[in-house]
Amino acid sequence: MTDAKNKWVLVTGGTGFLARHTILGLLARGHRVRASVRSADKGAQLRAMLAAAGGNVEGFKTVLADLMDAQAWPQAMDGVRHVMHLATLMQGDNVLAAAMEGTRNVLRASAKAGVARVVLTSSGLAALHPARKVGAGTAVTETDWTDPERRHIGEYARAKTLAERDAWRLAKELGLSLTTILPGAILGPALGPDRGGWLGMIGGMLSGQMKALPPIGLQMVDVRDVAELHINALFSPEAAGQRYIAAGEKLSLREVAEILRQDLGAAARQVGTREMPAWGLRLAGLVSPQARQAVPLLGPSPMLSAAKAERELGWTPRPMRQSIGDTARSLLA
Repeated sequence: MTDAKNKWVLVTGGTGFLARHTILGLLARGHRVRASVRSADKGAQLRAMLAAAGGNVEGFKTVLADLMDAQAWPQAMDGVRHVMHLATLMQGDNVLAAAMEGTRNVLRASAKAGVARVVLTSSGLAALHPARKVGAGTAVTETDWTDPERRHIGEYARAKTLAERDAWRLAKELGLSLTTILPGAILGPALGPDRGGWLGMIGGMLSGQMKALPPIGLQMVDVRDVAELHINALFSPEAAGQRYIAAGEKLSLREVAEILRQDLGAAARQVGTREMPAWGLRLAGLVSPQARQAVPLLGPSPMLSAAKAERELGWTPRPMRQSIGDTARSLLA
């Protein structure tokens, strides 16, 4: 076993959708993984979930740590060589505070522990709305930064942009090696009972609860591919100090619905393809947090370019048709 594999990799927000797949990938490569969780019960559930998915949990442990508790992170870092900061909030009153203060707590503790590399999960939304003029089909790259002062970008996009900018400032101040990953809308096989994020959207289509589809397009990516990119970035020397966009094809929700109906047959009989008007989504956004997150996606938007990750780290996302099918079958199972 190499020295790197003797040391622990800390994954924050271990119960999250991306974190679970990332932990499985690390365990499969022989790394020892410590995951932060918010309760002992959640830690036990996570361990059982990983074992059921085929993970070798002999090299897996959990540690109790809250993002906002700066005192919890030095203990979490004991014996840790690499850190993946995946923990985040997508909605609620504390989205910005958790993104900013949580990231600062993790980075400061990482620097004090002498961590070799931190990989931070940002969001494609942190590049998608730059100050420069962009239109439909314009390529947005890692050199672009969303303007947090722009109207209608959404609180989550604003929080991820500000938190990533602050992370780069702090990493430079602390002399910490940092890499950030900017994913698109993440789909892929469910692990466990949680149905948050875009998995909930697919679940709503399959159950017939989504009677009308928001008229938006999503540039999607498979969770397994995002996890692989995180792991490659954690150990690749050339990834130090770099941003990488992780995004694949762009599809409208109607196109996603049509794929489900074509590929799943009778299992997708409740999937509808009718689109709601844009004003209907805006109206729903006044009362629904999920709809509110979709409102900034109305209208034409630029394309996230993953060319840098493909060129420098050999990353290749799988076709979204495959990912959509795998997502749906896991939810039906």
